[in-house]
Amino acid sequence: MCIAGQGVARVPKLVLTDEVKKGDLLLLFDDYLPVSVDIFLIYPSRKYLSSKVRSFIDFLVNKIG
Repeated sequence: MCIAGQGVARVPKLVLTDEVKKGDLLLLFDDYLPVSVDIFLIYPSRKYLSSKVRSFIDFLVNKIG
């Protein structure tokens, strides 16, 4: 709805990076410091870690740090 000009949304920057770069969305309150949120990944074992789970972990680490 925001892209259609119908309002404002509070969404993590990493979700809308492309839309901001293209100019479809504008950042409001860019100097506002967001609240830190911890993220935990829980999986059965590293010993038999599937490639899909490993890829997802790598993705999150690259996107979020």
